[in-house]
Amino acid sequence: MEYLKEYSGIDFKVYFSLNRFDPGRLSFAAQPYERIEDGGTGKDTKDYLVYGMVDKGETLQVGFKGFSMNMTESFHNRLGLLYEAILKEYRSVVMKYQEGC
Repeated sequence: MEYLKEYSGIDFKVYFSLNRFDPGRLSFAAQPYERIEDGGTGKDTKDYLVYGMVDKGETLQVGFKGFSMNMTESFHNRLGLLYEAILKEYRSVVMKYQEGC
C-alpha cells in the first residue's frame, strides 16, 4: 500500500509505503515544499531529500539525498516535527494493519 500525505503545517510532502509482506515496516520519502518550488520534482520520490523507514520498536532510520542542504533554524525545527509526524503515522497505520491480520 502506498499513499501520499501533505503536511502543510511543516511544509513537507510525504509518500508512505507499507509492504504487505513486511507489515511491521513503514517506508517513506519526504520532500520539503521549497525543494519542489526550486525546480525539484513533486512526483518522483527517488529525487526526494529525506527518505527512510520506521521498523519494529519504532526505530526510525533516515537518509538525506546528496547529504548537502542549507540548514536553517526553521528547517531544523520542521525536521523534528516531521520525525513526530512519521512516528504518529507508523503507530496509526502499522498498528492498525497488524490488528487486522
